[in-house]
Parts: sequence; structure tokens; C-alpha cells
Amino acid sequence: MNSNDIAQFVQKGFHITLGAASLVADSIQNPEKRDENMAKLNGDFNVLSEELAVEGAKKDQEARQLVETLVGQVGTAAQPSSTSGYAASSKSSTPAVPADIVQDLKTLTLQLSSIREDLEKERE
Repeated sequence: MNSNDIAQFVQKGFHITLGAASLVADSIQNPEKRDENMAKLNGDFNVLSEELAVEGAKKDQEARQLVETLVGQVGTAAQPSSTSGYAASSKSSTPAVPADIVQDLKTLTLQLSSIREDLEKERE
């Protein structure tokens, strides 16, 4: 098994885990979904793992977009206003993000970048 296969295997495992977490959350929040999800668990494991991987990939993409949006908002808020020394009033429909959450997101982003670089090195 080469390092590219290992990286894909790890990524698929991550997506399956995200999909399973989503399945559990749906089951807890919606009793009708609970019965449907329990029936899925009794079905074919390969089909279930593929469904979980697809759901996990969706959740992964949604999370990435959320982080990019939050980081973009922080980056725009941190830039000084060009209106002759006065700050423009912010009437954004999105709530302000606390500084500790922003710092946590930056830390996690750096950690993810480091992991991604390590995986790329392993591929080579």
C-alpha cells in the first residue's frame, strides 16, 4: 500500500466518522430518523460505510466553508477603515465572533495545515 492510498484511507475513515456522528445527532434529534437509521445499521456494511463517507464529506465541506467565512470576517474586521479615520458602522447580519474562538480557529487551522503537509510528505 503506497502513501497515497494510506492518505485516501485516512481521509475516507475521517469522512465515515463524520457521517456516523451526523447519523447519531440526527437520531437523537429526530425520533422518526432514529428508526430509519437503526434499519440502516442492520443493512449491508459496505453500503452504510459509503453513505456515511458521502455524508461525512458533505459535513467536512460545510465545516471548511464555515471556517473560511469566519476567518474572512475576522480578516475584514481587523483591517482599518479607509473612511478618513472613522470606523464604519457594522450592520452585518452575522454575529461578531469572540476573540478566543477566532484564536482557536487559527490554531486549529495551523494544526490542520501541519497535518496536511505531513501527509503530503508521506505521499512523496
